Amino acid sequence: MFFLRAATFLALALGATAHTNLHGVYVGTGSPPSNDYNCVRPATNNNPITDYSSSAMICNTVTGVAANTCTASPGDTVTMIWHEHSMQETIAVGGAHHGPIQAYIAKVSSASQTSVTGLSWTKIYSGGLYTDGLWATDIANNNKGLIRVTLPCDLAPGDYLLRSELIALHSASGANGAQLYVGCAQLRVGGSATGMKSTPTSLPGYSAQDPGLLINIYGTLTSYKAPGPSVYLPTCSETNWQTKQLPQATAGTTSLPASATATAGVYP
Repeated sequence: MFFLRAATFLALALGATAHTNLHGVYVGTGSPPSNDYNCVRPATNNNPITDYSSSAMICNTVTGVAANTCTASPGDTVTMIWHEHSMQETIAVGGAHHGPIQAYIAKVSSASQTSVTGLSWTKIYSGGLYTDGLWATDIANNNKGLIRVTLPCDLAPGDYLLRSELIALHSASGANGAQLYVGCAQLRVGGSATGMKSTPTSLPGYSAQDPGLLINIYGTLTSYKAPGPSVYLPTCSETNWQTKQLPQATAGTTSLPASATATAGVYP
C-alpha cells in the first residue's frame, strides 16, 4: 500500500514537468535527422490533450503543415521520434509518464492539405504494457525517443497522414486524467499495392470512460488494451510483419505480449 501511495504521489508531483511532442519521422532505421519536425506538422506547444472530443485529437494544434513530405513504400519501416522539447534530447517523455504509443494512417488528397477533419483512419501499430512491466513509453525512452512501425504491405500509392499518439497514464485513475500527446506526419507512398482491406475509424473517437484511458496503472495489471480499434493486419504476404515492430497483443485480445529485446541497444 505504501508503494502505491508513494508511486502515485511521485507521478502527481512530476506530472506538470514532463510533456512531449512528435518531433519527427523518417523512413528506415538509420540515424535520425538533426532538424526538428522532419515531415511532421509542428505543434504550437507540448501540452497534453485531456478533452478527448477535441479536434486537437486528430493532429494536435499546429502552426501549419510540415516543411517536407517523406517518401516511402509499402512495407517500409518508419521511425517516429518523440521528445519533450527538441531533437537534442535523449528520451521520449519523463516524469513517470508510463503508457501506450499508437499509430494510425489515413489517405488524403494531398499530404500538405490543411484540413484533417472527416478522414478515415486505420490503426497500424499499438504498443502498450508488456509482461516484464515495461510500457511502450519506457521502451521509447530506452531507445532515445524512437518507436518504429511498419507500413502495411498492401498500402495503396498516394499521399497519407501518419498519426502517432503517446498516452501518459500516471494520473488516469480519474476521468480525463489520461494525457494524450498527438502528432501527424506527411507521407507519400509509392508502389502498386491495391489498398488495405481495413474497417476505418474516425477521430476524435475516444471516451473518458474507455478502460484504456480510465485505469490505475499502479495496481497489479494482468491485461491492458489501448483505446481505439484493433491493429490492422494486412492480408498480403510479408515476412516478419510482427517482428519488425514491437510485440503487440493479438488482435482483439487484451493479453500482455512479451517485451521487446534490444540488439546493440536498439529496439525493433
